Amino acid sequence: MDAIVQNQQQVSEEMRVWNHDRADDIRQQKMIQQNLKDNQEHLSHLREAHAHNERVWIYSDQQIKMLEDGRQEGGIHIRTLENSLTVEGTWIKQLESSIESSKKQCEVQMKVIHEEAEVKLKDVEAKCKDVEVMHDAGKRQWEVEKKAWEVERSSMTDRIEEVEDMTIATVGWVCGMDTKIIDCILLRHLLDLTQAKLAKLAQLTVPPGTNRATQSILWRHALGTTHVFAECLQTAQRLLNRTDTQLDSATVQFMADAKGMDLAIQKLSAIRETGDLVAHLKPEPFVKKHSYKAFHAIMLLRSVQVF
Repeated sequence: MDAIVQNQQQVSEEMRVWNHDRADDIRQQKMIQQNLKDNQEHLSHLREAHAHNERVWIYSDQQIKMLEDGRQEGGIHIRTLENSLTVEGTWIKQLESSIESSKKQCEVQMKVIHEEAEVKLKDVEAKCKDVEVMHDAGKRQWEVEKKAWEVERSSMTDRIEEVEDMTIATVGWVCGMDTKIIDCILLRHLLDLTQAKLAKLAQLTVPPGTNRATQSILWRHALGTTHVFAECLQTAQRLLNRTDTQLDSATVQFMADAKGMDLAIQKLSAIRETGDLVAHLKPEPFVKKHSYKAFHAIMLLRSVQVF
């Protein structure tokens, strides 16, 4: 029995030792696996570092090559600049020489110009003296002509006074001795005033300031080209009877008088023709030819109150 117990204890001890050894083996195995993993990672890092170093090496070679190429180009550029400086130095020397030569030429030209200016100045001074002499002579001549003009002016003034006296005497004679001529001119004037007023009432006038002669022409043109009294009268009434036209009582009364309207709308007016010819000193044939009653016509035209 003791042997069995002892044997069991021995077996238990061996099992414990075996388990302990096995646990150590497992731990070692895990450590080995971890070390293997770490070594693999380290190897991967080393490979990446090696690849990076290779790329850096290649880039460095390229940079070195570029620097060498740039150095060669820089050397060429430096030599080119040196050559350019040499050429520019030569050009600057040439310019300095040219400037010096131009300076000397300018000095010579300035001297010549100065001498010519002095000569011209002397000529101008001489001409000024001549002009002064001519001015004095002209002034004396002007004074002589002025005196002659004053004498002529006095003579003309006397002549104008004589003509004015003759005109006044002539007008007085015409007004006092030849009433037919005065009537013709007065009728012509009254006809213009009447037609000008009718044109204004018919709103035929052009901008303010239009004279009565132009207004009279506008009135006659507005009547058209017909010479028939009825048609002219109808046109005149249409022009004057507008809704926006306010006629005064004198004009309304004048329009009601057929004889008065006949004088105002005649295309070929004997009054106008006679007045024009009388005013131009050809009165005799027409004063005798036309036998209308001047006084009656004057009263008709004055009735429109054109004054």
